[in-house]
Amino acid sequence: MPYQIIDASANNFSSLGLGISTQTLFSSNYNSIEQAIQNLKFLLLTKKGEIIQQPNFGTDLIYALFQPSNDFLKSEIQDYINEAVSTWLPSITVEQIEINTPLENPNLQNDIEVKISVTIGFSTQEVQLTIIGNQNGTITVESLIGGQ
Repeated sequence: MPYQIIDASANNFSSLGLGISTQTLFSSNYNSIEQAIQNLKFLLLTKKGEIIQQPNFGTDLIYALFQPSNDFLKSEIQDYINEAVSTWLPSITVEQIEINTPLENPNLQNDIEVKISVTIGFSTQEVQLTIIGNQNGTITVESLIGGQ
C-alpha cells in the first residue's frame, strides 16, 4: 500500500549556516538531540526487511497504523516501538506511549495517533514524537523538543 510521510515538526529551522535548509523529513543535523530524533524517526518508519543485510532493523509500525482498531492493536504498537528502540537505540529511553484510536476519540474517524515521549541518554530534555496514520494513506510525523 502506498503512503506518504509528512514532517510537521515544530523544531524545523528555516535556514542554518550558508542558506542550508532543513525542511525535509531526514535532514542534516546540527546537534545531538536532533540527530537522535532523526534516528528514532528513521527506525520507527523503516519497515523490517527494508534495509539490506539488516532484516531485523525497523518496525512493523507502518502496517499497524493502517489496521482497523481492535483490542490487540495498542499492545502490538507498543511492543513494536519498545522492542525496536531497546534493540537499536539503547541511548533513547521510552518514557510513555499514548495511542489514540477511533474507539477512544471519535474525532479521529479511521486515524490512529501514536504519541511517544522519550528522553535521550545524554540529555534531560523530554522529546515527544507524534505519528498519525490516516485513512488517506498519509503518515504525519511531528517532533517536539522539551516544550519548544
